Amino acid sequence: MNKPLLSICIPTFNRVSYLKECLDSIVCQSDDKEIFSKTEIVISDNASRDNTQELVREYQKRFHNIRYFRNKKNLGFDRNVDNTITLASGDFCWTLADDEEIKKEELKFLLETIKKHQEIAYIGMERLKNDDKIEYFKNGNEILKTGNLPPGGYLSFNIFNKKFLPPNHERYYDNFWLHYSLVMEIIAKNPFIIIKNILKNKETFDYSWKKEGKKGHCFTTYRYLKKIIQDLPLFGYEKKGVNKILNGFARGLPKTVASAKIYGLETSWENFVLLVKDFYHYPLWLFLSTIVFLIPTPIFKFFKKIKTKFF
Repeated sequence: MNKPLLSICIPTFNRVSYLKECLDSIVCQSDDKEIFSKTEIVISDNASRDNTQELVREYQKRFHNIRYFRNKKNLGFDRNVDNTITLASGDFCWTLADDEEIKKEELKFLLETIKKHQEIAYIGMERLKNDDKIEYFKNGNEILKTGNLPPGGYLSFNIFNKKFLPPNHERYYDNFWLHYSLVMEIIAKNPFIIIKNILKNKETFDYSWKKEGKKGHCFTTYRYLKKIIQDLPLFGYEKKGVNKILNGFARGLPKTVASAKIYGLETSWENFVLLVKDFYHYPLWLFLSTIVFLIPTPIFKFFKKIKTKFF
């Protein structure tokens, strides 16, 4: 197989049914010989205990552009994502979650976009964007001035030009945001584009991988994402734009704490200390978040059931 233009990089763990749907949405577009010759699928299996390996082997019998790697033990989310990026041989690599499905004909659109913009460091997808218009940015500061972040928080919304990726990704391990840390680093001084969402919209999301636990996964990841944004001036981002984003994070804290409580965040002294430590610069939002933090979890779960049933 010749060197591909695009590597579709899929980290997976114990989600064979989702992975099958994901692969079906890709290989059904392989009837186009150019698509088949310009793409590869790289799967990094994080020591799954289901029949992921057997499933992928069956696909490999029919599609020789699928490469499969199985870790001897579970390396955690960030290391497994990094595995797919490292193993990718394409000029561009697309980190795709194993529960996503690509819309028909849209893989062709992506390849055509890449061919037209091979000098771009990064391609991001906007979840609510449906038109073919492509937005161009000179660097990350340009989008921060609008009060927005690049849309790469979702793993599947990121396509990296590999030659712009830093050689060492280990400093981003275990922050749950390796993919977004890489986005923010490479676009600091390099051009990027934002395209439409080429994935099928999902009405429900599977939270099983999150392992919410006593600290609450969404609370933990929110804190880590804040740290990533807070450190952006180290890469040359202007503090004014960074502070605007951080203020937005503080405003969103009460809602995040409420969500985290629904999915397992304990009302403990340890968690309260983390809350104060990370957000004491924003007294109003910290105060409101503390009230939310102290409300008994069953109350949130009750209102969530009501909302789900009637709205």
